[in-house]
Amino acid sequence: MADLAPQIDEALAQIRARAGAYNLFADYAAGRHRLAFATEKFRSAFGGLFRAFADNLCAGVIDALADRLQVTGFAAVSGPEAEAQEAWRIWQENRMDQRAGQIHREALTAGDAYAIVWPGPDGRPIIYPQRAAALAVGYDEEVPGRLSWAAKLWRQADGRHRLNLYLPDRIEKWISRTADGAAPERASAFLPWEAPGESWPLPNPYGQVPVFHWANNAGVGEFGRSELADVIPIQDALNKAVADMLVAMEYVALPQRWATGLEVEIDPATGRARPPFVPGVERIWAVAGEDVRFGQFEPARLDQFLAAQDAFRREI
Repeated sequence: MADLAPQIDEALAQIRARAGAYNLFADYAAGRHRLAFATEKFRSAFGGLFRAFADNLCAGVIDALADRLQVTGFAAVSGPEAEAQEAWRIWQENRMDQRAGQIHREALTAGDAYAIVWPGPDGRPIIYPQRAAALAVGYDEEVPGRLSWAAKLWRQADGRHRLNLYLPDRIEKWISRTADGAAPERASAFLPWEAPGESWPLPNPYGQVPVFHWANNAGVGEFGRSELADVIPIQDALNKAVADMLVAMEYVALPQRWATGLEVEIDPATGRARPPFVPGVERIWAVAGEDVRFGQFEPARLDQFLAAQDAFRREI
């Protein structure tokens, strides 16, 4: 553990630092938006009715890009054509014609996507797409683009956390000492993983980390940038424009009526004025007084809200 503690500590810190952004992008892509600009009027009028309300355009941003990404085959550049054909067989065996879309969407949404490749029981390679929030990687400073280590952290059903560390020469596995539910922050919180019939560390005969990292819109050896990074502020503004329109529809979109010259009765029990009329589309308001006047205010115009919404949609 002592020689690996720096990599484990760095991996835990990296996962912890990037998890918030990854989860935020995933929430917006799924339509779970923060109503960051919801006014008190909105909350008092609708309560929890529109707690998860959003006019979600983030999913469309991801779909527009992901739908254009499709692997159609492999071609030999410098090696024999048989190697390209073998790569295509591996690709098809892993159903990557369907599963590649998972990696594309993860890279576009989170900014980073990962896959682990390792032989199955029959020795054939198996490709395992991964969630970006569960992975951490370290790049070799001498050879840009080459991974020097990778780590995966996840929580078991019993509350304990598992950690796999992938190195060029071996794979190490660890499990947290406790099951308190919180992700460990230090290497000292882990014990070596032990399982019947398994021997660890597992040798890695391939000489490279079996984890592949796709960073969207990134430089060499850098983490990616989500396609939603610039969209989320405009999406929040769009949600506010829709929320404001809902408030206007609730309070001032219908004509508000007024009356003057009325003698209003006071409820002796409460000391408050009794409503002089019962509103309803089937009712007519009538009084006997000569000085009573009725009227109504102009209703709010909703086309201004619609224009603002359309502007935000075009910008997205």
